Amino acid sequence: MKGSDIRIKLLTLKHQIHQILLEFLASPHAPIYVKVIGVCLAFLLFVLLLQIVSLLWTVLSFHRDPVAYLREYYDPLTPRHVDTSDFRTSDDHVFDLEAYKEELFKLNEFNTYLSDHLPVNRKHKDPRSESCRIAAKRLPPDSDLASTSIIIVMYNEEISALLRTLVSIVLNTPMDSVKEIIIVDDKSSRDELGSRLDKEVAQFPFAKIIRNTKREGLIRSRIIGSKAAVGKVLIFLDSHVEVLQGWYPTIVARVMEDRKTVVCPVVRNNRPHHFKSSL
Repeated sequence: MKGSDIRIKLLTLKHQIHQILLEFLASPHAPIYVKVIGVCLAFLLFVLLLQIVSLLWTVLSFHRDPVAYLREYYDPLTPRHVDTSDFRTSDDHVFDLEAYKEELFKLNEFNTYLSDHLPVNRKHKDPRSESCRIAAKRLPPDSDLASTSIIIVMYNEEISALLRTLVSIVLNTPMDSVKEIIIVDDKSSRDELGSRLDKEVAQFPFAKIIRNTKREGLIRSRIIGSKAAVGKVLIFLDSHVEVLQGWYPTIVARVMEDRKTVVCPVVRNNRPHHFKSSL
């Protein structure tokens, strides 16, 4: 059902309720307290119907186009772990944006200000050579690929970078074979990686967060994630990567040939100052 159809049905229902209320209130036989109770019940019923329609629309929107849905609910962050009062010029009236950008860069060693304003679903060209594309046609179809769990370890990661990682997975992966995405938070200390991160990750019904109670480090955190995984193949990703077209079947097919295989893909850099790929 299209969104316009839902809205039309909702408006029709609203009109019908309105007519029933008018007829009820105009009745000379109903006591005033009965009328008040009737109005309150009708209002509560209407609010309940709105909530149900809103929930159904959310579910339909995500499954129809998960990236568009996530983009609608994503607002670029102004990082709250930097005190902007330190970046006033001498006249105390003009905000020194360049100094602010430099300080943000020091936090993550990449252009955090730009990262927070880039779209989470930005496009990349297909980096594969013609021979690689031909070889990919000989791989098993997506429906025959083994189930996987994707494990991402993070510590004090920028939410904008993590979101681009998650959305790039949705865009470039046959999600029917992905059992879950496990995000292991190695006891991050930034405030926005608490409830704000929970809210963002909640937009992905196949993703969950495991929070370490103490710093464990990268390897132990990956082991923690692997113990919670249910997929037959484990894929470990960094929290600030963007996977590209064709990445998934190539890796999984190699592991399916020999379960002891460890596959390491080619990782190309996104330039830290301007986020342009080195492809």
